[in-house]
Amino acid sequence: MSRALPLVLEIPRRALARRDLVPTLVARAIAPSRAHAAFVTSVFHLSEDELAFARALLERSTRYHLFRANQRAFCGDFVVVDCSPPRPRDRRAVVLDLKLGARAKVGGGGAGAQLRHASEAVREVARVSGSVEVDAPFSLLTGSREAVLALLTELPRAEGGALARS
Repeated sequence: MSRALPLVLEIPRRALARRDLVPTLVARAIAPSRAHAAFVTSVFHLSEDELAFARALLERSTRYHLFRANQRAFCGDFVVVDCSPPRPRDRRAVVLDLKLGARAKVGGGGAGAQLRHASEAVREVARVSGSVEVDAPFSLLTGSREAVLALLTELPRAEGGALARS
């Protein structure tokens, strides 16, 4: 493949109902050749737990924009942008790595290698979507789907949830 793969793909709320979610997102954003489509799709594949997380987050709150991270780029599983502030310069992001059965840990916990390129992922979110500034503050977060959802969606907006802790 001559072109480098992106670090993130945006997951629109309306796309989560599709059975072919990842292949559709890949086809629209990257348009790989037929020979490379399966490989590229595998790089952004969502496990059942990750898909359940994405659906739950976007169903519970309209304030978040969600981006799937390239699973071979060491930039976590997702980048979440809190879009409740009206201006992108006031928004924050969180790069998260889901861990089955783990408590939520702000700062990344023991996911050092998996989150090594988190800042590059946030910069790419800024470039491709404009939902945050290129130098937007961000937090690292690891934990189970349930623990991460609780931290992101159950705290009041004024506290900013996990996004306020960078």
